Amino acid sequence: MVKITEIAYNGWQHCLEMSNDTVKLIVTTDVGPRIIYFGAVNGENMFHQRKGQQGLVNSKEWHIYGGHRLWHSPQDGFRPNQVDNAPVSYKVSGNSVEMDCPEEEATRIRKQLCITMAADEPRVTVGHRIYNCGLWPINLGTWAMSVMREDGKVILPIPRKQTPDYYPNFSIVYWPWTKPNDSRFSIGEKYMTLQQDQNNKQWFKIGFNNTEGWGAYLLNGYMFVKTALPRAGEEYPDFGSTFEIYTDNEMTELESMGPLRTIARNEYTEHTEEWYLFRDIKMPKTEKEIEEYVSKPILKVIHT
Repeated sequence: MVKITEIAYNGWQHCLEMSNDTVKLIVTTDVGPRIIYFGAVNGENMFHQRKGQQGLVNSKEWHIYGGHRLWHSPQDGFRPNQVDNAPVSYKVSGNSVEMDCPEEEATRIRKQLCITMAADEPRVTVGHRIYNCGLWPINLGTWAMSVMREDGKVILPIPRKQTPDYYPNFSIVYWPWTKPNDSRFSIGEKYMTLQQDQNNKQWFKIGFNNTEGWGAYLLNGYMFVKTALPRAGEEYPDFGSTFEIYTDNEMTELESMGPLRTIARNEYTEHTEEWYLFRDIKMPKTEKEIEEYVSKPILKVIHT
């Protein structure tokens, strides 16, 4: 059974807590939309919370806050991070909460999050919609960004899609400031890993076409997983990236991308993620352990 309750949290006076017997999720309606908490009932928040920004309202500047947010790609200058510090309207229906933010003044788009929690398992469906409120068509993609707590590790599957002989099956996209030999990043035979390090301020980011459709973040015995399969035949931003990861000394971002679409006036594009939370997960040290502790549990439950 899912409970949805109005609460105050971290200085924001107007929040909604969604919970079942296993997981808890909190969204604030004072700013955003932002999902600011996701974790086990009686556990800990898997999301980063930026110090000095908790409880802020009506600021004139954009703030990361932490948690999960919706942006739009490609990242052309500062287009995606428009100020989103105004109250968010919402409606509750059964196990779902639908959140609508005000129209962005500069871009004339409107964002919407549709959050549905499963009644009896640690699973949440997060729908992301971007509406074109302008006068002419625009081309963009949805960009779902989960900002994860410090000290955890990302694990991503290397695509296993079969191709004809001599044809490649995936590529890794780097940013100009990304160092391929960064000690936090590792590429194995079947998996890539990224370890957050609070002592390393260097920005690191990669993207790739994640045909396996999942990414995991491990911390303190818990594993947060998001799934989003790429859509065949669609164009994706950043040289075809469907998943991207970023880290610095404060946090890690686990991001999934929606396809680039031309949206007519008063139309929308959407992108859906499934979230899962696993308990009592050992931190793997080898690829064999990743296969056993991470991949097998994920593949047993994800809906593909």
